[in-house]
Amino acid sequence: MESDVLAVAATALLATVFVSSAVGKLRDLSGFTDSLVALGLLRSRATRAPVWLVPAVEAFAAVALVVALFGPSVWISRGAAAVSFTLMAVFTVVAARAVLRGDEARCACFGHRGAAFAPRHIVRNAFLLLATATLGAVASPTVVTATPSVGVAAAVGVLFAVLVIALDDLAELFRPVSGTVGDTTRQTTRRRTPVPALRRRG
Repeated sequence: MESDVLAVAATALLATVFVSSAVGKLRDLSGFTDSLVALGLLRSRATRAPVWLVPAVEAFAAVALVVALFGPSVWISRGAAAVSFTLMAVFTVVAARAVLRGDEARCACFGHRGAAFAPRHIVRNAFLLLATATLGAVASPTVVTATPSVGVAAAVGVLFAVLVIALDDLAELFRPVSGTVGDTTRQTTRRRTPVPALRRRG
């Protein structure tokens, strides 16, 4: 039962992330292409094959994960987990490379023109890698049955997926505004500083 709960939570998390990522890339294919060019993974915007390939693999991984959850074979489950792990490993390497090199490329992971690659993207991908590893470890040939605990696990997985997808928006929301207080104080001080009167020489 515990393995079923973990499998459902991990599947809900990964499938939601992959579907959102694939749909987002297809909706903003231009932004995703620009990101690949900036990362040096694509020579020019004229090359379209790799751009379509990435969301296609993500969609395939999402479908495979859901099918594996209700499949009768443990090898189907482990195969789906292996595909997901490989996909996330590639994304993690790309993010780490961009951060280490200081590239100004933006993360178009979910299609929209997001923020520049940062250490938080590596942490996010590492978390998803852990989810895929967990899914492969708890793979079971038994079919998951609908129970209240399984429903809660699915809801938790979707919730974490939403947080993963909104990571850049949350980071921007809680980002401290530097220099605002100091600049305001300096401007106020300048306004309140009296100007010395000029003395007339007799």
